Amino acid sequence: MQDVRNGRLTQEKLNERLRNVPRAHGIREKVKDLLGGQSTSEGIVYYKIPLKDRLFGKTFDEVKRGEPVFPGKNPLVQKGPSSQEHMVVDMSQGSNLYRAFREIAEDINEQGKYTEEERLTQIYDYIGRNTPYSLALHESMTASALGKKEFIDIGETCLYRGGVCRHTGFVTAPILGKMRMTGFLKGYGVYNSGPFHAWSEYITPEGKRIIMDNAQGYMGPIRIKSNQEAMRLPAKGVRTDKDGYVLFYGGNDKAGNKLYYRYADLKIKGAVNE
Repeated sequence: MQDVRNGRLTQEKLNERLRNVPRAHGIREKVKDLLGGQSTSEGIVYYKIPLKDRLFGKTFDEVKRGEPVFPGKNPLVQKGPSSQEHMVVDMSQGSNLYRAFREIAEDINEQGKYTEEERLTQIYDYIGRNTPYSLALHESMTASALGKKEFIDIGETCLYRGGVCRHTGFVTAPILGKMRMTGFLKGYGVYNSGPFHAWSEYITPEGKRIIMDNAQGYMGPIRIKSNQEAMRLPAKGVRTDKDGYVLFYGGNDKAGNKLYYRYADLKIKGAVNE
């Protein structure tokens, strides 16, 4: 078989050479661009729908706000009207998301994390360490779109590099779903959004909502009922209203005042919204 076709490495030889290149910090994608002559913009990885999938109509499973997220054979896509791009997550073997799932699962097993809270914290901390808040990457995506929505592989573009709230939320929810599918968790993950903000949530078997919002630094219930816990939150930059409902920041008004909204108001069907 030819190693080179039309001046470029064949896909087989390209994959062979990339096998031992680390994924961290987008290194593999940069090497892939150089070797394969593929085009990305500022490290943005566009998802190209394979021809066979287009022919047979198997493209994406769409993720809608507040609905359970379970990765399957088809990549997941979120087409929220507020997003500058169509966000795609592909959890096939070899992807960043699959690597993240495997590493989290291995850490849980090695460290003996048995409770649901310990496992959720492991996921939350992993995403926080490996997908830091990055306005620069967000601005690069927005500029590259030039008014038209592109299909961007969020796992390959943002995981291990950075992103904003919708990106961290959209990589977390599928990992939660995969953890349920493999028996590590009994609940499921959802992707949720409100005014100028997005995040993921874990819904327990009893329907309790656990916010997992790396972008605004909060993991916990939608309502704080303990006065002692409520007193700790301001030190973490988290706010509650007078009834103990946790608030997220959702932009400023025309006068420049910060606006805060309750997570609880973005209701999840089948969950306890109190």
